[in-house]
Amino acid sequence: MVMALPKPKVMILFSSFRCDARCVMCYTWVKQKWSPQLSLDQLRRIVSDPLVRRSIEIVNLAGGEPTLRPDLVDLVELLVEACPHLKTVDIPTNGFQTDRVVDQIERLLAVLAITRVELAVTVSIDGVGVVHETIRGRPGIFPHVNRTVEALTELRTIYPRFRLGMNTVISRHNAHLETLEAMRAYARSHRIGLNFTPAAVSEIGVESVAMTEQFEMTPEEKHTTVQFFERLKQDHAMDERYADFVLHWLRTGTRNMGCAFREGKVVLVEPTGDVFLCGNYRDFKLGNLLERSFSDVWPAQRRFTREMWRRRCDTCASNCYIGEA
Repeated sequence: MVMALPKPKVMILFSSFRCDARCVMCYTWVKQKWSPQLSLDQLRRIVSDPLVRRSIEIVNLAGGEPTLRPDLVDLVELLVEACPHLKTVDIPTNGFQTDRVVDQIERLLAVLAITRVELAVTVSIDGVGVVHETIRGRPGIFPHVNRTVEALTELRTIYPRFRLGMNTVISRHNAHLETLEAMRAYARSHRIGLNFTPAAVSEIGVESVAMTEQFEMTPEEKHTTVQFFERLKQDHAMDERYADFVLHWLRTGTRNMGCAFREGKVVLVEPTGDVFLCGNYRDFKLGNLLERSFSDVWPAQRRFTREMWRRRCDTCASNCYIGEA
């Protein structure tokens, strides 16, 4: 008997790789030179698929820098219209261009205010001041990012269902106790939740595999990061389950927690239309959504063997919506 396929709950949608950063742990700013961008009509065909309409509850509009799309509001309106079970739209931003970012987010909040869909925005900050500017490859940008954080914080007083957070990618450039503690203090002073994510190797999306030597931590830097996560855990400043996941990977180089991709709960779509049942590896390509419908390619997940998953998953550091796993 053929077992029923799981239904995807989360779609990570790289509608564009356009970006105004030059991050040391990300390749999108290089490949934006030749990468296509999914149009609204193409995206409409993708998300109007019956399986997408019936099951998707969370859409992460990844990038690149999502707010560089002038039609971002139209795109979110499309998602709301096409996906009746949509609960959350996640948008990461580098916060570089304050006026543009805040304008886009405020327009999105106004659109979503009459719906039941929540907007969750995460500002990427990898250090205070020069540390952040070095990692993001943009000298002098931190004051602009800080102004973006302050402006978005004010929007929370107008839109109580607006979730604002920060994310710090830990790499060899900021794996120092004083740097990480400075980020923790910065988030606390702005009353914003902060997540720390070890830089992971990926062949798709941000395609960080092309930049590995620029961000991978040494054993000493991993040890420092272990000390920091132990502090977070002791202070109850981070979800204990997530802290244990990161600590185990830092100490052993292996994974001790499941993956929502592996369970068929998350899919990733690139600007080419290629769709993957994994956030990191091209081995798990399901097909192309500009050539076939999502419902047509979804059963392809049956060809991914347990051995394929084990080979890729065992050493993967990605958090990949592990809360859904």
